[in-house]
Amino acid sequence: MGVKSRSHLIAQTRNMQNKGSSASCRLNLLLDLIIVIDLLVLYLLQKIKNKNVLPKHVGELWNVQTLIVNTQQINLVIQVDIWNMPRLRLPFGHLHTNTSAKLPTPVSPKTSKFSIVNQSLQTLSTIAPESCTEDVLSRAPNLKKLGIRGKISKLLEPNKSELFNNVKKLQCLENLKLINVGQTDQKQLRLPPAYIFPPKLRKLTLLGTWLEWDDMSVLGQLEYLHVLKLKENAFKGEHWEPKVGGFRSLLVLWIERTDLACWIASGDHFPRLKRLVVVSCDKLQEIPIGLADIRSFQVMELQNSTKPAAKSARVIQAKKDKQTAAKTQRFDLSIFPPDL
Repeated sequence: MGVKSRSHLIAQTRNMQNKGSSASCRLNLLLDLIIVIDLLVLYLLQKIKNKNVLPKHVGELWNVQTLIVNTQQINLVIQVDIWNMPRLRLPFGHLHTNTSAKLPTPVSPKTSKFSIVNQSLQTLSTIAPESCTEDVLSRAPNLKKLGIRGKISKLLEPNKSELFNNVKKLQCLENLKLINVGQTDQKQLRLPPAYIFPPKLRKLTLLGTWLEWDDMSVLGQLEYLHVLKLKENAFKGEHWEPKVGGFRSLLVLWIERTDLACWIASGDHFPRLKRLVVVSCDKLQEIPIGLADIRSFQVMELQNSTKPAAKSARVIQAKKDKQTAAKTQRFDLSIFPPDL
């Protein structure tokens, strides 16, 4: 749509505002249409140019509330001043990319003594580890969801722990995703102590981090963690036995693509677990039978697992069904392919 047509639509909405509530429905439709137009322009801009730079002038699309950039590039340099996009600052602002995005350093107006803070921005996903600076993250203090993609060693290495400390300062953060690009360097990645993690974290996803199972004891100390997703070799090693006393709040555990073969656990290790998902763990010999003793345990899904693991899952189902024979709640077991 041309600038004149777009301006005409805006002028129409202003006229309707002056006519009172009788035109409110048409007003809302036109406002929604303008927002869609801006999003389409942004989509076409990215499709046509397909570069690894989101230029500054995209910030002129003043109606954008959710900025979604999909690209085939390995990384993305965002030149747009996202801190000053007016509607991205409205409840609830979101920035999504499918690659590692390097955010611009916030610049405050020369006429102001105060830093620009976006109180309404709730999602940043996914940004580069080197963008987790205090200067950047302090501008979005109310973030609830943060995705970080790239060389996660830059975030977790002891001599660079100040970057993860900046993440910790996000007091409202509930959902954190760490995506490591490529296998780790020769140096083994280790998780920081539990007190370094954001205090209200409820959901954590790790992907490609190649951590050792001993580090799960750190995650077990996260007081409010409800959902833990371990994907694409998040952890390595054939043996895992959790420590008793951890994961007091964990409801969902997802384990995908790992070389884990021997998993030893009981109901005491996951006292509130409701759902377990195991995907493409082709060495796992057994789902711990002791999980059947967890009263809240209701759903288990196995995809592309081993026959011994599937057999143990059916044993757990039989035990759970006996426990709930007099109740309406039945244990839900899903195995794919079904002939395992």
